[in-house]
Amino acid sequence: MSIFERDRYKNKTTKVKGLNLDEDVKLPVVFSEREIMENIENNIVTIVCGETGSGKSTQIPQFILKAAQASRWKFRNSNTQQHEHEKGENKILIGISQPRRVAAVSLAKRVSDELATQLGTQVGY
Repeated sequence: MSIFERDRYKNKTTKVKGLNLDEDVKLPVVFSEREIMENIENNIVTIVCGETGSGKSTQIPQFILKAAQASRWKFRNSNTQQHEHEKGENKILIGISQPRRVAAVSLAKRVSDELATQLGTQVGY
């Protein structure tokens, strides 16, 4: 069974740009979403190791954003909580480091495309 045939049986999909396929392709990190999020929620620091191109930098921030939108109290920052409440804002800051500026720019562009938002509004670098 090929990776593409195996992936058809999973629920989550992520489109990978640059691949000339008619179907969605799942990045490997998507299969570990529950385990990753449990570690993020239960630990102060979480280190995720994976192969290049596995979706660590693009998918994990989206996992966190989705979880924060579902349960604001889990990801609130005590320093900005009062300010956000006064202004009616619900912001969360997710930082991802990259070794080069060009990598940070392309990562931000990729995530903003996947979230269907304009670069610089919800996603920046």
